[in-house]
Amino acid sequence: MSRVYITVGLMLTLVFTASCPSSKGIQSNIASQPEASELYKAVSIAITRSADVRESRGEFKLVSAQQIIVNGEYIWRITLKPVSLLPDDPSTQEIGAGGEIFLNVDLKTEEAIVTYGE
Repeated sequence: MSRVYITVGLMLTLVFTASCPSSKGIQSNIASQPEASELYKAVSIAITRSADVRESRGEFKLVSAQQIIVNGEYIWRITLKPVSLLPDDPSTQEIGAGGEIFLNVDLKTEEAIVTYGE
């Protein structure tokens, strides 16, 4: 579980570093990005909601967290992938197909809809 929090922390660092090319543009770039607290909350809800599934299927890793629009509402799409399908070196080995857990998290209702990859 601590790996997930470390991964989220690294993702947040990369998002803010990539979106802020200069100190003059920091305020305008951050204003157009989702708040870090929203991302953290969405991932926390997803991890909690998927605990039973993850326990029965083995170890998973957070591979994606995106804010998307569905039916005119912002939601978070969190994607977890089985560690067994992730290569040690993705630059030289292929990622295994399928096995994902997709969670659509609505922060307003704090609900998560779970769907699965192939």
